Amino acid sequence: MKKTLVLILFLNYFFSCYGQTPDIDPHWQLLWEDNFNFLNSDIWNVYDHYDHYGEVTLFRKENVYTEEGILKLHLKRLNEDYECPNAFLTCDHCSRQKLTGKKYQYSSGSIGTQIPYNMQYGYIEARIKIPDINGVWSAFWTFAGNPYYQEIDISETVPGQLGSSLVLSAPDYLHTKYINTTSIHSAFFLGDTEVHHFTSCYYIQDYTQWHIFGLEWSPSRIIWYVDNIPVRLFEHNYVNAPATIIFGLGLRPDSIDFISCENSSNPHSVGNMALVNDVELPLDMSIDYVKVYELNKNCNEFINAPTYNFSLYDNYEKEYINIGDFGGQNFLSINDNFTLRASQYVKISGEFSVPQGASLFTDADLMCSPNISGCEKTLNICDYNFYNYDNSIKKAIELGGIGCNLNIQSPIKNILLYSISKTTLKPGVTITPINSHMVEFKIVSCN
Repeated sequence: MKKTLVLILFLNYFFSCYGQTPDIDPHWQLLWEDNFNFLNSDIWNVYDHYDHYGEVTLFRKENVYTEEGILKLHLKRLNEDYECPNAFLTCDHCSRQKLTGKKYQYSSGSIGTQIPYNMQYGYIEARIKIPDINGVWSAFWTFAGNPYYQEIDISETVPGQLGSSLVLSAPDYLHTKYINTTSIHSAFFLGDTEVHHFTSCYYIQDYTQWHIFGLEWSPSRIIWYVDNIPVRLFEHNYVNAPATIIFGLGLRPDSIDFISCENSSNPHSVGNMALVNDVELPLDMSIDYVKVYELNKNCNEFINAPTYNFSLYDNYEKEYINIGDFGGQNFLSINDNFTLRASQYVKISGEFSVPQGASLFTDADLMCSPNISGCEKTLNICDYNFYNYDNSIKKAIELGGIGCNLNIQSPIKNILLYSISKTTLKPGVTITPINSHMVEFKIVSCN
């Protein structure tokens, strides 16, 4: 019994982690990258005479260029107000001028991927340096707009002068120097107003220095990274459309009004003026590289073995992985470092040991079977009688903690502690299988 307790606790240390970047997980293979030795028109569409549906900044091709292997998006104050030619007075180009008649005082740069380089699931990262000027709006994001829109903001910053406070509502959408924002925006049907908007902010060391901003995107979750460290986990079942990858540098307007353009229901933001001190311009947003990865997958294979030779694992995601049933005995050797990925679930049972110096990471992400529903409940308990436990799949499970004395017993049935994101055992937990019943932990997909 003591051996069972130690093994389960040790294993769940690795279950409690989430996210594996390509530098440590061999399941990822590089799909494409751009080191910006030149501006590759096969990969990038450079936006021209475009104001992102009514912003105060006009994006022009002349403000996008490469210099010594760095992509530069150049923001400047124009010497005189600029008027778009008639051919660009459309909702998809100079929308602000079309709607209000206002000319442009500022221009900058923005690029988005051409269709063959758009992204649907996988991992993306970019090494970026961002200017720290009040009101400057830099963004690294993905966007899908057909038939309904879905947006993932990987990194978005609007430096401000609000001290340690943070205001997320217009017109004071200003951050301090050390705050970065991630968001999900979506509408399910063409014509809908925005029905989902989930924003999260986190502190980051000086973003005027180089940082690597990453995103892992699967049918069941999205994980954001900064410098290979996960900073946010978001579970979902609807962000699934192939998306354009976009970089842009603009200015936050002093106010925002949402109005339509040519009977379109898509919102258009219009501000009267930019919140920036002109003496601080021009400035650049710099991008060193972009890398996009996909998972190696073999969705027609599975692993179902009482005893498994981990050295045979080929780093391809399986439909499911089941190791240790029927009294199996498995172990890792010192210095072994394995990652197991499956679409449906990864299950490890029986006797299993992970010695000091070895590690095991398991993950279930629905990449082979993108269907997910339910699983919203979180189990977080210090004291609980598992006699009536419902064995339903949870969003996350966290048991025990300081001052807890939790005994998980299984006198009349198997206890199945299944979650879709993480399971954590803290101090004060004892597992006691009784009458041949088992206590089982599993990371699964929710379907």
